[in-house]
Amino acid sequence: MSGERVASGESIQLDLFSNVVQSWQKAKDALAGFRLDDAVREMSLYLETYPRDDDVRAHLAAATALVERLTRLHAEMGDEFRGLLALGAHVPNGELKQAWRRRVARDAEERFGEGCRIDGTPAGLYWLDSGDAAQAERSLRATLNAMPRLEPGRARILAYLGDAIFQREDAERAGKHYLSAFLTAPAQVDLARIDRNDIPSLARREEMPDDIDGDW
Repeated sequence: MSGERVASGESIQLDLFSNVVQSWQKAKDALAGFRLDDAVREMSLYLETYPRDDDVRAHLAAATALVERLTRLHAEMGDEFRGLLALGAHVPNGELKQAWRRRVARDAEERFGEGCRIDGTPAGLYWLDSGDAAQAERSLRATLNAMPRLEPGRARILAYLGDAIFQREDAERAGKHYLSAFLTAPAQVDLARIDRNDIPSLARREEMPDDIDGDW
């Protein structure tokens, strides 16, 4: 009988440990998706078992403060997306800021359409700055497709698309988009964002392929 009780106790401990691990994993997944309410709930469950985990407690405090601020912003602005957008000024830099950018881009495109612009800023730039170059390229192409060829700001979008493609390790294709941006409106190109040192020299080139806006 004693052996059965020991086995039973070990099983309960393993189940408890498994539940705790799942709570922390769910919390990390929620933070990565900037689902703050879910993250707060799962971290609180985790801390019921490991109350001395200072790292998780710090994450919980930060997430709780953001939830409270977001609630106030929603009430003040009367719009959940506008509240989320305004919250960005209060999100600390790092992984959580990246998650906020992904959430803004995703929510904006779900609400306003693929490649939409948020107060003039393309959703693709939020994807790009979140580190998701594939989503950025998709979104920025959609933005360009919806823009008249002579619309002011087109060169800046072309350069952002070059950034996204360069991050995907396709320097040749990226260079074509940078060249197109320079030849369209050099002053619009945000050189500070571009990692390649040879890009400014593209502004002095006189020729570019006829299909520069095409899909290479």
